[in-house]
Amino acid sequence: MNNFSKAVSNVLKRYAERGVDTIDVKEIWIDTSLPEDFLIEMIRKGEVEIPEEIVEIKRGSHAVWRRKKP
Repeated sequence: MNNFSKAVSNVLKRYAERGVDTIDVKEIWIDTSLPEDFLIEMIRKGEVEIPEEIVEIKRGSHAVWRRKKP
């Protein structure tokens, strides 16, 4: 895992600790200053550890990533 992935994973962990289960990519962008397209690419490629508490990451009204239901 590279430094960018670690940074995004840490941000997601903080959101999960606050009880947030749906996150917009813009919120991650604000915390990391990484370009939205780069964030989306890392998330879709599975380069980011997403806590169990997070069920969806979206960009506007479109889902970028959703937790699969068991």
